Amino acid sequence: MKKPRGRKRRRKECDGKVKHATREKAVSHLIFLKKEGRARMHVYKCSFCKQWHVGHIPHHILRILREKGIHS
Repeated sequence: MKKPRGRKRRRKECDGKVKHATREKAVSHLIFLKKEGRARMHVYKCSFCKQWHVGHIPHHILRILREKGIHS
């Protein structure tokens, strides 16, 4: 399956996600989500909207962290 391009990809990347103007606000939201029981999430700056989102840690990164004994 091909990846969406241009505007469609931006919609997929940003639609339905909370946009935070600063990293600090995104981290605050992340802390709230973790207290609610959401695990394996991180904060990242979106290359499309240039704002901050909270999202799941990509599987390939989790695998690397597990191999290094950093994440369970």
